[in-house]
Amino acid sequence: SSAAVSGGLLEAASKAIGEAIRSDTAPALAKTGMGLMTFDRALHYYQLSHPGSSSSSAPPPREIVDADIDEAYLPLPVEALIDSSEDKASLLAALDSLPESCRDASAGESCLGTAIKAALLALSTSGGRLVIIAASAPTIGAVTIPRRYGGGAIVG
Repeated sequence: SSAAVSGGLLEAASKAIGEAIRSDTAPALAKTGMGLMTFDRALHYYQLSHPGSSSSSAPPPREIVDADIDEAYLPLPVEALIDSSEDKASLLAALDSLPESCRDASAGESCLGTAIKAALLALSTSGGRLVIIAASAPTIGAVTIPRRYGGGAIVG
């Protein structure tokens, strides 16, 4: 969302995740399938691996946008998840480029609920963990939280 970009949350999260992967001190990350998705008024999936490219010269990730948040779909699993130990360069390149590629995010909406549903669908066959970093409550799509008259969200 624009709140995550303008508030610096996206950049801080990208740096922290990248540092954890670069450090090799997190044994839980070895042989871990990882994917990357951002969201605002749409779901943004990132194809991290590119067939035929070497891991030393990882191209920028290809973005796949799903604007239909009522009927969210998933890209093919081979495009969405990569092996973090074998294709580390692609993952790090994507994390490094993410703050710049999302710099122009202007959508005030957040389809967080739909993003969670799509991520759980991706994990339904293999299992795994889901890390969610969000700066605002879901306002559109699945599982919205209505705004109060004063503009703040009702949480509870």
